Formats: sequence, C-alpha cells, structure tokens
Amino acid sequence: MRRFRFALLLLLAFGFAASPLLAKDEEPLTPNEEAEEFAKTFKKGYKKLPESEMLASIDKIVAYYQKPEVDDKKVRKALVDAMGKASTVRDTVIVAHVMKQCGNMGTDAVKVILPTLARELKKKVPEDRVYGAALESLGKLHAEDRTSVKALTDLLKNKDDAIVARAAFAIAGYKAASGNTRKTLFEEVLKQSEGTYSSSQAQNENAKRKWTIIGDDVMEALNVLASPPRPEGQAFENPPAARSWFNDNKKKPWDRRE
Repeated sequence: MRRFRFALLLLLAFGFAASPLLAKDEEPLTPNEEAEEFAKTFKKGYKKLPESEMLASIDKIVAYYQKPEVDDKKVRKALVDAMGKASTVRDTVIVAHVMKQCGNMGTDAVKVILPTLARELKKKVPEDRVYGAALESLGKLHAEDRTSVKALTDLLKNKDDAIVARAAFAIAGYKAASGNTRKTLFEEVLKQSEGTYSSSQAQNENAKRKWTIIGDDVMEALNVLASPPRPEGQAFENPPAARSWFNDNKKKPWDRRE
C-alpha cells in the first residue's frame, strides 16, 4: 500500500513538474517567429517551387512584412532578402510579380528592385513586364536616397523611348517627396525633354515620334513635381512654359508648409 501511494505521488509530482514544459511547447509562434521561419524555409526551397506556389509565397512574404506585429528588424530584413532570392529566378512572370509586390513593402525593398531592374535592362530585349513593374514600384516607394534618384534620372537618357516614358511615370510618383528632391527631379526631367519637344515642333520626325511616346508622362511629372511652390491646379502646357517658371522659382524653397 505504501509503495502504491509513493508511486502515485511520484507520478503526480512528475505530472505537475512537466505540465509547464508541455504548455510552453504548445505555445504558438509569435508573428516575428512565424515570419522568420517562413522566410528561412522559403530561401532553402524556393528553387524547387512550381510557379503557382512561388507566386503565393511571394504574396505571403509581403503579407508578413505588412503586419504591424512583425517589427523585428532582423526578421523584416530576412523577408526582404527572401524577395531578393525570388527576383533571381528565370521565370519572367515570377520576377515581374516580385517587382510589383516590392512596391507594397517599405523602402528597404529598393535594394531588391534596383539590381533586378539593372539586370533586366542589360538584356538584348528587356521584358517590359519586369522593368515596367520595377519602375512603377520605385515611383510608389519614392525613396529619396541618392542611388534611387540617380537610377531614375539616368533612365531619362535611355535610347528606348518606352523606358524613358516609364522612368518619367515613376518620377511622377515623387509628388510627396521633399522640396529638394522634387526640385532635382524636375530639373532633370526638364533638361532631358525640352530639346525633344523643341525639335518636334520644328517637324523633326524622330523627335515627333519620341515626344508622342514620352510627352504625356513628362508633362505629368513636371506638373506634379512643381507643386509647391506652384499652386495646385495650374498646369504647364509644354516644357518651355515649365522652363520659364523654373527659372523664376528654382531658388525658392519647395518644401511644403503647414
């Protein structure tokens, strides 16, 4: 009887002692832990995923990044790095999707967009789905670091008129940027377009063809970047009008005031 009671006490004691451990093991992962684990697993096996699963995984990475609870800097970096891995595959559909979804992340995603964009534009025939999505996301993120701004202004000199137009479209996304950044971009867009416009008015066929392609995006960029100090609702009709205004206002502060 005594042995039985002793054994029972041991079992009860062990049970009470083990229960906290079992409860701890059964605790769900925190949002940070869950996101980190997903990023780690993705980076290990992304090369073997079929297209549909890759696209779904990319969306999930972005969803984790957007969660306020996923606030650990290392985890957020791991998610961005996972997008970087996804951008290196050969499937154009996947890469274009990565570029588009990067626009739904923070400016940290620029370090994924810029090298992917550069690789694509070096190809003999760049895929417009990829560079178009990349430029759209750059405009959406409107990162003001020097590298991002230079990448966009350099593309205004590209030989492909469609790429110039896409670059101007992306630059128009900088409407909410600081005054100095908007002023820099305004001047670059103006410098790279006013000659084309003037030549098109002189009936130069090549210039007319180029202006037809880039004109709308160029004027949109000039008009959104100029305000303030230009009042809302006032639009430039053409680059000469923008040049005349800029010469009078380039030394003024362009920052917004409450």
